[in-house]
Amino acid sequence: MNVIIEGSEGVGKSTLIEKFRYDKDITCDILRMHVNGDKTLAGYEQKAKLYNILSDRSFISEWVYSRVFNRKSCLTEKWLDWFINYDYGRHTIIVLTCDPSIAKDRVHKRGIDEEELETLQKINDEYIKLASLYKKRIHIIDTTNLSAEQVYEKAKDIIVAEQIGGK
Repeated sequence: MNVIIEGSEGVGKSTLIEKFRYDKDITCDILRMHVNGDKTLAGYEQKAKLYNILSDRSFISEWVYSRVFNRKSCLTEKWLDWFINYDYGRHTIIVLTCDPSIAKDRVHKRGIDEEELETLQKINDEYIKLASLYKKRIHIIDTTNLSAEQVYEKAKDIIVAEQIGGK
């Protein structure tokens, strides 16, 4: 089982991953893409083939951020489709979203003032657009009005359902 957690800054990815770190039912190695990151096509392909990981970001971030910041992505639509559908059922993909003003406040509390509301909104919109294209593969959790515990429970329910259903 692989779980990929995606979303813009301030939506709760790191908090969610920390909760899973101590979950005795979900045992995975944690891979932080921005830390462990060869951001080439070969690097993303290699990570997609790993097994039993909980990933903080993935190839999906490459796709979303290249669109938001108008930069060339190493991924083509063909590769994106392959990554999302690779070994169907092996990856659970969860995108966390949040009201951009709340995400900005969360990021600001960490001492980062760079994120603009407009940019956070564009990032959220791109993730939602991508999720709508892959409705059966990408799950969205809006963290705006949820506690960390509620986000964790929703994510765990998704992961367990996919493990049981083999989807």
